[in-house]
Amino acid sequence: MKGLAQRLDALSLPSIPEAFSDAEAKRIVTILHNAQWRVRPYDGDFSAPWLLSAFDSPLWHTTHRGREESVKGQWRNTVDIDWNVRLPNGAELMDTEYTVLLTALKRVAVLLRSGYVGCALAPRIWHFAVDGLLSVARWLVLHEARYQPSKYAFALLDQNAVNLLLRQIAHGGWTEAFQIPQRLLSLWHGQAVGGACPQMFLDRPYTLPNEVCNTLITWLTAQSYYSTVHAGVYRGRRCLSRTRLASEVHASTTLLRVSNKISVFCRQFEPDFCDSPLLLPMNQSTEYPDHTTQTREDVAQDTVTLGTLNHAVRTIERLLSAHRHLAEALPAPDSVSVKTAFKGAKPQTRPIGHYPFIPINTGLTYLNEAMRWVHCYGEAIVEYYLAADSRLDFATLKTLNSRAKAAAIQYAFTSAEGISCVVEHHGARRPLRDALGIRTFNRSSGAFDFAALREAPALTEVLEVLVGACVICIGLLKPSRESELTHLTRECLTQRHDGYYLRFELGKSNAGEAYQSRDKPIPVITARAIRLLQKLGGGLSSAFGETRKRRDYLFYLPAGTSGSALIAHPSMLNHCLDRFCDYAGLSPDTGGRRWYVRVHEMRKWFLLLLFWAGRFDVLDAVRWIAGHVDAAHAYAYIEQQFPGEELPGIEAEYSIDRLRRWDRAQRDSDSVLGPGDEPGLEALYERVCRHFNATSLVMIPEAQWMDYVTALRAQGGFSLHPQSIYGEDGERKVGLQVSFVLAEDTG
Repeated sequence: MKGLAQRLDALSLPSIPEAFSDAEAKRIVTILHNAQWRVRPYDGDFSAPWLLSAFDSPLWHTTHRGREESVKGQWRNTVDIDWNVRLPNGAELMDTEYTVLLTALKRVAVLLRSGYVGCALAPRIWHFAVDGLLSVARWLVLHEARYQPSKYAFALLDQNAVNLLLRQIAHGGWTEAFQIPQRLLSLWHGQAVGGACPQMFLDRPYTLPNEVCNTLITWLTAQSYYSTVHAGVYRGRRCLSRTRLASEVHASTTLLRVSNKISVFCRQFEPDFCDSPLLLPMNQSTEYPDHTTQTREDVAQDTVTLGTLNHAVRTIERLLSAHRHLAEALPAPDSVSVKTAFKGAKPQTRPIGHYPFIPINTGLTYLNEAMRWVHCYGEAIVEYYLAADSRLDFATLKTLNSRAKAAAIQYAFTSAEGISCVVEHHGARRPLRDALGIRTFNRSSGAFDFAALREAPALTEVLEVLVGACVICIGLLKPSRESELTHLTRECLTQRHDGYYLRFELGKSNAGEAYQSRDKPIPVITARAIRLLQKLGGGLSSAFGETRKRRDYLFYLPAGTSGSALIAHPSMLNHCLDRFCDYAGLSPDTGGRRWYVRVHEMRKWFLLLLFWAGRFDVLDAVRWIAGHVDAAHAYAYIEQQFPGEELPGIEAEYSIDRLRRWDRAQRDSDSVLGPGDEPGLEALYERVCRHFNATSLVMIPEAQWMDYVTALRAQGGFSLHPQSIYGEDGERKVGLQVSFVLAEDTG
């Protein structure tokens, strides 16, 4: 709306009735002024304290929760946005032709993170949101003849565009929206066979006939489309070069590497990977594919989850919400109904999935093995590694050829043999080297030998297994988010009169750029694992002469024999978890997959088992230990993640217990509960009695009314809504209330 700022300035504040005190009137005026300011169009210069680069820079460096730092004039550990992206027509977003589109994107990015459009976004969430904006921009360029983004940015995005975009995303994500398989197939077919590709192939690009695939394989081979896998268990196998494919359709190489849809399309032309029905990851570094690996058939048939569609919807909504700030570049909110487009696309999606639940036997096996490593071997491994590491001259190593370097490393390892590292191994005291079969410091590059990992591991491999064990002892016994665990500080452990506590920075519940720290209790074995990591990190950071911020992280792990540390990142922890799981060596499932645990799965395992054991009596404890703000948030997590169909049954059991107590209270003259105290429960009680034409549950056979309540819950006749009860200050939680809400027209 043009002139919105002037119209707002022309508004006069209403007069405050005399019934309000001066203090109340002043507060009302302040609230109105704030509301008026919040709806004003932004009129600043689009600078921000979190933006470390110039607005016009092709690469934005932004702050990252205080972890960012300047090293020799270069920013490190920042959240970055690269604006120099390739567009579907082969142009670059930084080209002069697309200045209008680029400027609009950058301005919306500033508005999002600064809180001018909705709540201020945390750095990683903001990065994810900007990726969504860039995807919409690419899609508009793909259809630029109609939407002319180089001239109007997003302004011509209309209802038909949003309808089409959301339908395409629902069918196959951004891979489908960008029509990548179809565009590649059309290109290849035209050059290999000649003529236009038949529509029947374009409609089903993931299930092409064998004769078509064989023809294209021959042509792709002749045109040198294949590259060789250089690392992992499939080293030496041939695969289509994702870099070349990305250049042909002017798409993101990252998208082509991570998209399962692209992978299953390419598998039709990659005979080296067709020996398994699974969609094998090309760069697999574990002994078996992990438990989340799908079959090629399932991936080909799957549509996206509702969550993927929801993210696209939020992206469009953010563009519409920013219209008042950038009216010339964005569509007006009243011109597009996102709700209508969503309703049309939603039926194509599948329900939001949940993280897999670690089988109880698998979780307990891993936990038992991890505790054994921490308790029996941990101290000796850390001492042995630090002793060998201290004998390495990193400056000299950098000047040696590969053979001399290997000899120097092995000499340092051998000279550390005198360190007394005796451990408890299967009931006997033995030197660490003999107990675990350690014979070398590290293993030469080449195909990884998983049998050797278990029978004669290198010292570096033993250290990785130990770190994986430490992660499990922390993650399985103190539910944590991945970001919380990765960036624990070395001084995160405190000991009090009642035990050990872990201090961490909440991964969520932030306000813009501000974050909260919490202390939560942990068991002794978890504290022991943390102390091992403290000792390892402290010794290595001193040996390396570390001066960067990472010197204070709990997970300070060596980067080979370079004399420096790895960057704290979830992939670092996942690598150690994979080493641990391969060392533990659990048998794969019938599909040939092994369970390689992840931090978010361990969090879910702890929280759901706790709730399973204590039901609603421990829900507030679940909220507290998980770091959720409200019991409603904790229960929403449980509802989304609970495996199987057991949750309605648990809710029915709780409801039956509450009804039984309510019935007893109504017959007890001394009861403190009365009509209106719990309206939802009272309404459910009345419905049960009315169904059996009774005035009290004692008049109904117990088995009958219990079966009725169970069936009523299974049919959605009522639902449970836990909520935290707050003290007078509105912040301190003093209890938990579970409310009952009855559905309409349930009889």
